[in-house]
Parts: sequence; structure tokens; C-alpha cells
Amino acid sequence: QVTDTAQATVTVGTPPQPQYGSLQIDKTLTGSTGGFSGGAFTFGVTCVGAQVAPQTIRIPAGSTTGSVTIGGLPAGASCTVSETGKASLATGYAWGNPTVGYGGTAGRATIAANATAKVAVENPVTAGPKGTVAGETATPQVTPPATDSLVPGGTSNDASNGLLILLAAMGAIVLMLGLVRPAPARARRRNRRG
Repeated sequence: QVTDTAQATVTVGTPPQPQYGSLQIDKTLTGSTGGFSGGAFTFGVTCVGAQVAPQTIRIPAGSTTGSVTIGGLPAGASCTVSETGKASLATGYAWGNPTVGYGGTAGRATIAANATAKVAVENPVTAGPKGTVAGETATPQVTPPATDSLVPGGTSNDASNGLLILLAAMGAIVLMLGLVRPAPARARRRNRRG
């Protein structure tokens, strides 16, 4: 009788656990930020290997920075960020084109396990002429003519006209006196002859 006492040993390995990281979007306002009185900025995030909902950063009045962090992204995913909406500005101010920086990685952020990848989004604010938006043509300002050149209500022309009238009146009086005075003299001559 042959007895087989050999035993087979089977080693069962532990499957690798998924690893995750995070993505942080940092928002900064630059330039003439006096026209910003607080508001929300929205972002679209596209990741290869993960679906990410649209994100919102709210920056209060008096501040120029804000951020949002997206967790639970699988390690190895590569993500891009785009700004899809901006807060309003006061009249006379306008947004410049935003710039998106990925911290040295060309055009995208790569998610690492147990780490946070950062994306910087910067918005410049520009100020145009008062009462207009930068980049738009300002409404031409009409300058009224000087008061002295206006005849109705103009003091300078009134004074000039008054002087001319006075001189004309004096000239007329002198002329009339010159015409009237010889008449008695001619009458006296006629009387003497008679």
C-alpha cells in the first residue's frame, strides 16, 4: 500500500489597493482689483481616468485669492483646468485673459498617490476711462464754445455792442447839430439883404 503524504502549498497574494491623490485649484486676481467687490468663479476640470464635477471658488470683497481642493482622484490621472465663468466687475473695469499654470508640468496636472497637485489660475483686472469698460471706445465728450463767443447772454459781446451803439448815437447827434446850426445863419443873411 502506497500512501501519498505530499502536500501542496498555495500562497494567495493580497491584491494592490487603489491609491488616490488630490487636485487643488488656486485662484488669484491681479492688476486694478479695486473694481472687484466679491463673487464666484467657475471651473471645468477634465481628468483622464476620472470624472470630476464643475468647481466653484468664491472670493469675498476685499480679497484677491481663493482655492478649492478636489479629493479622491486616482493616482496617475492627468487633469486640465479651464475657467468657465467670472464674477462681475464695477463699471470702468474689465477682465483680462486668464492664465493657467500647472507647476512646471506642460499643460496638465498629474495626480500622485497621497499628494496634492496644484493648478494656479490668474486673472488680471484692467481699468479703462471713467464710465467705460476697458477695451471699449469711450463716448466723445462735447465741449461747449466759450461764453464770450455767444451773443445771447454773453457779457463781452454785450459790452462791445453797447459801446458801438453809444458811438453811433454820439455821431448822429454831432451830425444833426452840424446840419441845424447853419440854418439860422442863412436866415440872418436874408434879413440883412432885405
